[in-house]
Amino acid sequence: MDRVCPKCGKDYSSDPFWSTSLSRHLARKNPCDRDPSTKYIKEFEPVLIKPLNTFETITLPKEFSKFPKKCENIAPQYFKDVFSISENVCFVKPNSSKNEIFVKVSPCVPVKVVKLDEFIKLFVNHIFLKHFSNFTCYDGQYDIWLCNNFIYTDNGIWNGDIPDGSTYTLDNGKKGKNAPDFMISMRRCVKEFLDTQQSKTHLKNILLQL
Repeated sequence: MDRVCPKCGKDYSSDPFWSTSLSRHLARKNPCDRDPSTKYIKEFEPVLIKPLNTFETITLPKEFSKFPKKCENIAPQYFKDVFSISENVCFVKPNSSKNEIFVKVSPCVPVKVVKLDEFIKLFVNHIFLKHFSNFTCYDGQYDIWLCNNFIYTDNGIWNGDIPDGSTYTLDNGKKGKNAPDFMISMRRCVKEFLDTQQSKTHLKNILLQL
């Protein structure tokens, strides 16, 4: 059998697996003798869509993996516990150079592209304030701490306003840091999670198809 392609003359004589290579070459969707005027057929690998929850349909952890002693660590630990369940991870930051997070909030709404603080606001309103009180370890004193950090829970919705300035004043008149402890710890927690995500482009493609 001739070890040369009958269409383009490509020689496979030096290929020990020439028969398989030649057969694969002849079976290409875009033949080697394709007319330049013929449209090139792009070959895409189908994206495997795995079942994902959204912020509105998450699977709740049964309890804290380790209940934090400090107030500023409670929300970050809850974030870590919620998203330790792989089906709950319905968000990704595909480009490390941009402050853009792709997140699926609701099954009926397309993916949103938000910045870090807006993402934290979505987490607080759709998950944290909605479900955190289900824990028996929920301490009423934590409500006071949240209010001191401008996370108001009276109506169950936080408007996302944070007084990021040189200083801010608490209800007791004391001066605080340039950002409340809640946001300092949450920003750090979310960034660390996003930075360690794997297969970011693949996850982004999955989210965009949902």
